[in-house]
Order: sequence, then structure tokens, then C-alpha cells
Amino acid sequence: MRANNILAGILSIFLFLPLSLTAQEHKPVKNLILMIPDGTSSPVLTLSRWYQWYLLGGDERLAVDPYFCGMVKTHCSDSPIGDSAPTTSAFMTGYYTNSGYTGMYPTSFPDRDIYPIDTARRYQPLTTLPEAMRIMQNKSIGLVVTCEFPHATPANVATHSHNRSNYPLLMKQMAHNGLDVVFAGGAGLINDAEYQYLEQTGTTVVKNNINHFRQFEGDKLWALFGRQEMPYDLDRDTTMIPSIAEMTEKALGILSQNENGFFLMVEGSQVDWAAHANDPIGLVTEYLAFDHAVRKAIDFAKEDGETLVIIVPDHGNSGISIGNHRISSGYDKLPLEKLMSPFRDFKVTSQEIVDMLEASKEADAKELFKEYLGIDLTDEEVDLLNNAYDYNNSPLPKEKRKGKRLQYRIGELMAARTLIGFTTTGHTGEDVFLAAYHPYGRTPGGLFSSEELNAYMQKEVGLGIILDSLTNELYVPHHKIFPDAKTEIDMKGEILKVSSGKNKLTVYGNTNLIEINGTEHYLPSITVFVEPNKTFYVPAYLRDFKIE
Repeated sequence: MRANNILAGILSIFLFLPLSLTAQEHKPVKNLILMIPDGTSSPVLTLSRWYQWYLLGGDERLAVDPYFCGMVKTHCSDSPIGDSAPTTSAFMTGYYTNSGYTGMYPTSFPDRDIYPIDTARRYQPLTTLPEAMRIMQNKSIGLVVTCEFPHATPANVATHSHNRSNYPLLMKQMAHNGLDVVFAGGAGLINDAEYQYLEQTGTTVVKNNINHFRQFEGDKLWALFGRQEMPYDLDRDTTMIPSIAEMTEKALGILSQNENGFFLMVEGSQVDWAAHANDPIGLVTEYLAFDHAVRKAIDFAKEDGETLVIIVPDHGNSGISIGNHRISSGYDKLPLEKLMSPFRDFKVTSQEIVDMLEASKEADAKELFKEYLGIDLTDEEVDLLNNAYDYNNSPLPKEKRKGKRLQYRIGELMAARTLIGFTTTGHTGEDVFLAAYHPYGRTPGGLFSSEELNAYMQKEVGLGIILDSLTNELYVPHHKIFPDAKTEIDMKGEILKVSSGKNKLTVYGNTNLIEINGTEHYLPSITVFVEPNKTFYVPAYLRDFKIE
């Protein structure tokens, strides 16, 4: 691909944004680190403190504790209980949206919309804060997560879709949308086209190689571990898989090479998954692994002196409580030892037990539970496991099973040995905690909506309130840009062809690649093809695609 010889003309459009949008009343921060412990309800913090101090002999306080400053309302545009896609999207774009949407304006459901929705904007991609920081301020962008990299939370940094499960589309958009650092699961997911594009454009891609990851000294690195997600921290082979704290530290070292600054999102991805499974040991060990990453980020910010750190969950999960119906009477006489002692016997998470049971048809559930969880299973409990609908090695025929997922059933049996309560295996709708470190003392305080938190971050990094203006320039329906030109859409290939006189434009949807009269160019942003409304969303400056 040739270098973009119209980039200067393209970028000049941004010089005409109203000056009031970028005027600053105070010194902006240079760097922003947004840390999201996915699905972390506040009781998880309490339980993690007890575990860290009482059972591990560690600090009585968490790394996040000195920085609590408020709470945040997280939800969908049409439901008070949020999914990770719309809740993180609201942090990134400043708009609440529908379940499953990443970086996209919501669809209206009049019978349940919480706020008014502009139906004319349905499916419009919304500029994210990291996109704006990269385009307007030339900052580097990074992601550190333990789930697969196109999962909902990381996808919200750099994608625009109505379907969080469409991994091929999300991967394509992420590869083409200027992510300098991605440390995540998904070595077995990235396809050849995206791998080759990243390598051709100067990004090193490392798969399942911790030594290469540690030795890398450049400025653009994707390091992926595991076929899909990375292991839970408690189950992790430390010689093969880096911790989230190590990945955070490495990402900061790479991103800070950019003298213009950076945005880094760090997600404690599998706190959420352990909560779904009602797995108490998975919850606390995943949160503590994330908390170690918080310490790395705060230490960096204090030494750097120009970095804002925000720590906020995207939603609650599981309705976890410290205390359950088994101690409804006498709860105030409960010894700490009795609360915490079951955790001593939990050597692995529920997912690791799943993997052990699925590794061999000869695996004995009773032996595994006794050795790794300290649990003596009853015959009735073994029957519950065998009834799990996704248990491949179950002796029961699949059509006769009527149980939950195997991991959820294991988590349930673990939780039953504790005094920890759970009300659901789903998300919950409570407000979540907000913590922050600000180098200049402008710490946010009080109760924020997700939209208000987004506005706060925009202002603090020196953008003003600019995302809507950028959206109106970067993501315009193609029929409004080329009303008089001949257009042709290849739905399967996600390609838009535009002809105007002798000039021809080809837009490769969900990438930053276009062709003008046969010459390839990179755009500073991606184009987005939305299949339901058969619309390409393209930058307004392509109206004059004849520019050479």
C-alpha cells in the first residue's frame, strides 16, 4: 500500500472545528488510563480485602482504596441493567446505547427507552474518546485485557457495530483503527488478513510467546495469548502467560514513548466471568490480579506527573453478598475464620475444573473436587454435574440433560460451601464505584452518569466536548456524501464503489483503506458498513474524492 498523499488535505477539515470546542480553561493531562474491572460489584472489593489480608498475609487495603471519589450510573439506553457492550460504549462515546452495540447510536424501543432517542441516527457510528485522542492529538492507543481482544469491552475502544458477537467484523475494525498496543487473549482468533495488515503497517504481532513479548522494544505490539481467552489468574502458568499487571507495565513502557501522550484501557475481564459462574475464588483472585495492575498504573502516574487514572466497573454482576441465608440468624457473631476458611481449600477456579473434567473421559469428579477444592461431592451433586448441557464427557446422553452450564454448576457447588451469597448468574443494575488519581488534583466527585464521565475525560485530556462534532465529520451516511454520484454496494465484500465523471472511489468497509482512481490510501479513521440499513458511514471530506 502506498503512503497517503491526500492526508494533509483530509486532516485540514479538523482545523475548522469551532475554537470553543478546544479552548482550555486549565492545563490538560497528557495521558489517560481507564481501568475497568468488568462486572465488579462493590462486595467483591470487600471480600478481596479480607482474602488478601487474612489468608495471604498481605496489605489490609487494596491499591484502589485511597482513590475512591464517587459512583457511576451504568445501564443500557432501554434497560436499567447493562451489558458490557453498551455500558463501556457509554464511557467511550458519551451515549447510552442498546445491548450488544459497540460505539454505535441506539435503536429506539418506545415501550422501554429510558431517554429520548433520535430515530434518524439509528446505527450511526459514534466517535470514541480514544479515536479522538489519536486523530486530534496524535496520541498512542493501547488495550490490556485477559479476554479475547474482540470481546465487548475492548471492542468499544475502536469499533462500531450493532452486534458484539460479530468477531470477524470487530477484528477487522480493530486492526485498521490505529491500536498501537493490544495485549489480550485471542492468538487463535486473529485471521490472516488482519495479521498481515498489522505486520505490513509496522505492528509486530506475537502469538503465545512470553519471551518475545518481554523483550520487545519497539512502539507497536500486539501480543496475544491463548486460543481464545487467557486463563484465570489463579490457573495461569506463570512461565507461559503474563499477568495483567505485567502487561499493564509493559504497555505503559511502550505507549509512553510517544511524546504526545497516550490512552490505555485496562480491563479485568474475567472478574465478570467468575461472577456469572458464582465462583467465589475466581472472583477474588481475578479482582486482586486487576488490583495489582491498578498499583502499576498509579505508580506510573505518580512518577510521570501528567497522567490521569480512572478506575470504574462497567456494571455489577451476580448480586454477591458477604453473608447468606445460612447465617440469617447469628450473623453478627460470625468469626472471620469461618467466613474465610473455605477459601483455603480452593486451589483452582471453576473453569480449571471444567478443563480437567473435559481433558479425559476417565476424569473423576469426586477426586478432582476433593484434591483441588477440598469438597466431598455427594452422588446427587455428581448427577448435577453430569446434567450440565455443555459437559462433553458426561455419561448422560445430551438429549436427556436438563442442567446449567458445567462451569456454573461447579461455581454453585463451590459457593454452597461458603457463606457468600449470590442472587443471579446475570448482571445487576446497581451504581458502581468510581476511583481516580489526577496529577493536578481535579479529581471527579459525586454521582456521575456514564455520559458525564465521558465529558469529564474529554475535558481533562484537552479535547473540550468534541466527540459529536467529530462524529458528524467522520461517520456520515454515504447517500448524503454522494447524492448525485453513481454508487454500487457489494454487500458480501463490504465494498462501496462511487463514480463521478471519470473519477472512481472504492471504499473497503470496516477498514481505513480506500482507492481513488486505482491508487490506495489510508484514512485517519475507519469507514463502517452497517448491513441492516445497507449504509456505509464515511468521512465528510470524501465528498471531494478527486483531490490528488
